[in-house]
Amino acid sequence: MAQKPNYPFINPSGRPLIEILSDPMRSYSPLDLDILESEVPFSRMSTSVDFSGKQFRFSRNIGLHLPIVTAPMPDVTDSHIATVAARYGCLGIIPATYSAEEQAEAVRQVKKTEGGFIDHPDVLDPKSPIQDALNQRYSNIPVVSDGKLVGIFIQQLYGDYYYRGRESHPISDVMEKDLEKITVSPSSITQNGELSFRKAQQIMEARQIPALAIVDKEMRLLHLVTMKDVVYREKTYPNATRDSKSRLAVGAAVLQYMTDENKQRILLLAEAGVDVIVIEQAQAWNADVKEMTRYIKKNYPDIDVVPGNDSVPNAVAFHNANGADGVKIGQGPGSECTSGQVVGLWRPQLSAVFDCAEVARRCGIPCTADGGIKNAYDIFKLIMVGATTAMLGRLVAETKDSPAKEEESGKKLYRAMGSPELVKAHSSAFRKYDPRTFVAEGKSELLPITTTFEELLKGLKSQLIRVFERFGASDAQNARDRFLSGEYRAQYAHRYGTR
Repeated sequence: MAQKPNYPFINPSGRPLIEILSDPMRSYSPLDLDILESEVPFSRMSTSVDFSGKQFRFSRNIGLHLPIVTAPMPDVTDSHIATVAARYGCLGIIPATYSAEEQAEAVRQVKKTEGGFIDHPDVLDPKSPIQDALNQRYSNIPVVSDGKLVGIFIQQLYGDYYYRGRESHPISDVMEKDLEKITVSPSSITQNGELSFRKAQQIMEARQIPALAIVDKEMRLLHLVTMKDVVYREKTYPNATRDSKSRLAVGAAVLQYMTDENKQRILLLAEAGVDVIVIEQAQAWNADVKEMTRYIKKNYPDIDVVPGNDSVPNAVAFHNANGADGVKIGQGPGSECTSGQVVGLWRPQLSAVFDCAEVARRCGIPCTADGGIKNAYDIFKLIMVGATTAMLGRLVAETKDSPAKEEESGKKLYRAMGSPELVKAHSSAFRKYDPRTFVAEGKSELLPITTTFEELLKGLKSQLIRVFERFGASDAQNARDRFLSGEYRAQYAHRYGTR
């Protein structure tokens, strides 16, 4: 925390932001208030802002390098966006508008992108032709016969020139057959109760092999790890969000109803390796979300559960009592959300997060701000008042590589989850959808295409660091401490550029 100045304040401008937000009869959005200048207690010759480690948490067991989570919307997140998000220290949530099988496959695609310890790698039979191996996306493929590992096809072992004219030959002719060289037992690479990526790397380096199979005593394949993944992990994406097996982390959403279809969906997601399940509902403080949260935590205790959305502190306490590993805050702030006008359910986001985050902190669970975020300044404000991460929709949808469709040249269609266009297109996902009685709580808009998602994340990181610097905050906790102490003062917002 910055030291108190040794010079007197004379009629300081504004009021402490915490004092403004503590009024129980008023709520404010990030746009309603401007933070005033405060002392920067460190030199900016080289930035003193610390984004190292995983200080931003989405759920009890998932920490992020950057406080950014992509929304579970079909125009926002697919396996590609989720992969890029995880590589840059963020997190992507696969939407529930997919079929159960498609959603589980999207999770698997993220998990297999870099591998880590791959639980269910693609395998081939020793009698399969070499061409089958060359057609795969991967260059190191386990070869299994009668359920037992008999070798690994290593493409670089002979090289593409050697394979020409031999494409119809069996893989057994060219696979690496030295099982002592290419296999280890789980105990050989276990450290602190978990498989150690570092130990696997050391073995691959010592044996000069690009892939290592982890097998049981019967030579049944348990996991595969490759040197390519080591390079990605340590050099290309050092801040990536990963699970305990060094695979990229990914979440998935389910809608609130405790149906047999949703139970099957959750089972498939668990089998695919999902790290967190987000329960999606416009008002999550309800009996259905309670039942689903408890069901998931009882049957899949290793999967984090984050329900949402809500906007009052008692809802946070409700979710904590049901075993939730985090909460999602935001009712009505999204750019395309019309819940406030249609059904009256909304609350300005800055006050909602401020109220809910304190209860979440006492409960020991993270608090994500979801909706209405336009820039890094908004993210900073929300983190300062207690959010641990921010969920983005619109900013991601308008990138070049988002799953949103380009409806016009240079423009993509962004549909809110409660919009008629989206609900009609994914009617099977919405259990209570009936075109005769449907009440829209969202709208659609054509957005100008901006940049790639990767460039968006790089830009947001740079902008966040600059905002933290400008307001003299060395990290998220320091920003929070200065807010709580009353050092950050604010005024009602003025339109930028007016005098």
